[in-house]
Amino acid sequence: MRVAVLGSGGFVGCAVSKRLQEEHEVSEITRDTYSHFVGSFFDVLVNCNGNSRKFWANMNRQEDFKLSVQSVYDSLFDFQFKRYIQVSSMYVYVNNPYGYHKKLAENLIKDATPNYVLLRCSSIIGKNMKKGVVKDILDDHPVFVSPDSRIELITDTDIARVIGELALLDSVTGAINVGSTTTITVNEIASFFGKKIRFSDCLEKHVIDYTVDTRFDFKAAVEYLGDLL
Repeated sequence: MRVAVLGSGGFVGCAVSKRLQEEHEVSEITRDTYSHFVGSFFDVLVNCNGNSRKFWANMNRQEDFKLSVQSVYDSLFDFQFKRYIQVSSMYVYVNNPYGYHKKLAENLIKDATPNYVLLRCSSIIGKNMKKGVVKDILDDHPVFVSPDSRIELITDTDIARVIGELALLDSVTGAINVGSTTTITVNEIASFFGKKIRFSDCLEKHVIDYTVDTRFDFKAAVEYLGDLL
């Protein structure tokens, strides 16, 4: 099957591309190669592109719109495909600019094709991560969420596994939540790694606790942390 991974040079896209190459002919689409593939046909287009910097998005709304909404709109017309898989976010349930833009992008996809899957991902971690609460704790950087915030986690490689399964499952369409079966607090994350948290002066409380899709096997949050060791 011919599969395209849009954003294959990024954190999640790299893991997805590597996994899909085990079974499919994969075209890796990056900023540098995008124009080369315009007009191409794919059995499955996996979009791992878009901004993932939540705090930055809330302060830079116009730029975030271009990265997370306009880029999706362009991809729907620049490529031909049978099936569209979008790496989205559980923050579509949160009332802030970042979540709102992710929701707008999802609506564009819904209007463009009946054969789509929207992966609403929890906080994504992995050995090659460059940002996020877990990364900040590990690197002793200031954390911008409150100690009692509760989040779900998932690794980039487990997202890649799910996408590998979805590429072959035309019967699965719509929006699905992917993440850990349990939540974990910021304090618990620090305790797991034996770290002391440095909190910034500006803290937000995040509660990301949504039921994940039971058709796929997911781990507890602490088990995903263990995958980093």
